Amino acid sequence: MRQHKVSGTLLMEAIFPSQVIMDHWHDKANFCLCLAGASTERYANKISEIRPFTASFLPAKQLHSLTFHAKPMRCFTVDVAHEVIQTAREYSLITDVSAHFHNDRLTETFLKLLYEFREMDESSALAIEGLLFEMLALTSRRHRNREDRSIPKWLKQARDLLHAHFAEHLSFTGIAEEVGVHPAHLAREFRKHYRSSLGEYLRQVRVDYASLQLLTSDESQAMIASAAGFADQSHFSRTFRRLRGTTPGKFRADFKPKKSPEVKKIVSVAQVP
Repeated sequence: MRQHKVSGTLLMEAIFPSQVIMDHWHDKANFCLCLAGASTERYANKISEIRPFTASFLPAKQLHSLTFHAKPMRCFTVDVAHEVIQTAREYSLITDVSAHFHNDRLTETFLKLLYEFREMDESSALAIEGLLFEMLALTSRRHRNREDRSIPKWLKQARDLLHAHFAEHLSFTGIAEEVGVHPAHLAREFRKHYRSSLGEYLRQVRVDYASLQLLTSDESQAMIASAAGFADQSHFSRTFRRLRGTTPGKFRADFKPKKSPEVKKIVSVAQVP
């Protein structure tokens, strides 16, 4: 376990074994980013499945419970200083609502925070403070923009097909036929509810899988690209850079932890809903 405290905010990277943590709460608001493994979190009459690159925010004193699955879960947590939360409220940011995100701008910002946490030079404290306010702003904006998202069963099936067969060649019309709707209706409803086209969503799922393999395995980039369903390593690198903002090699160098006996125990595969 590694941790740093910056102006009252505690940042920690840790590994949690398989266990159940019954209802509890934290004195400070908390951000958490899953890096490997999986868990189920229950809070405010809701259930959320946590998988790699899921980011969550819980306000102070939010009662919740956690069930860590069979494999150890590695995560990066941030207990936000009360002063930071107070400043956020002065700018009318919403800081009292729980939220979970998967692979969106909050995740990207969280990864930048993880980089600063691991770097910890003379500039990191200022960078960390700025990134925390950006994360709080993103969380608040998501809540304000939230709309009714009652997702049809057939649309969830279409999404599940993408997760289950992401490494295969999938056709748009084939997916539409499988779930029993017209392709145009599928395209329209998928973008409405998931804020992405099917093609872009599929690329994101593939990059999620590849990112996890870069962090938790020693496989070559070419093998990871092939396993993720990319035509070749060049296509993989271009897509990865566009979605992650960096190359696969740099991502692995920046974010893969140095091997230790504890980390070596983690061997994960892509987690899908």
